[in-house]
Amino acid sequence: MQATIHPSDDVSTVATQIVRTFESETGSKLEVVHPMSLLPHAARHADRVALLPDQALRRRFGEFSILVLEGHPNPTTREIGLFDRKENVWWLDIANELTGKPVRWSAVRDWGHVRLTWTTGSRSVDERWRELVRLLKAAGVH
Repeated sequence: MQATIHPSDDVSTVATQIVRTFESETGSKLEVVHPMSLLPHAARHADRVALLPDQALRRRFGEFSILVLEGHPNPTTREIGLFDRKENVWWLDIANELTGKPVRWSAVRDWGHVRLTWTTGSRSVDERWRELVRLLKAAGVH
C-alpha cells in the first residue's frame, strides 16, 4: 500500500502514485494526458491531469477516467447529478440527443482532488467499479 495522498500533494506526485499502483496491481498502464492536448480551452486548467486506461484496462473495467486536480474538483457534479448514498456515487446521465432519454450513465466519485468517472449502461455499479475504487484506495486516495 502506498502512502496516503494529501490535498497538499501536487498533481504530478498524485498522478504518478496512481499510475504506479495501477501498473503494479493490474500489469496495465494508465496514460497521463495533460488537458492542453485534450481541449483547446483547457489552458486555464494546466493544473489538471487526466489518467486514461489502455486497451487492457478498458476491456477489464469498461470506459473510465481519473482526473487529478490542484485543489478540489468542480462542484458542478453535486448540482446536476443524482446521489447514491449506499455507493457514495454521483450519477450523471448521458442523454440521447434526439429523445433526451438517458442511454448511458456516468458514475462520479471525488476524493479531495482526485475524481473517478466510469461510464456504464445502467445506473448501478458493479465489481468493475468497486475494483477501480479499491485500486485508488491502494494508491493512497482517501
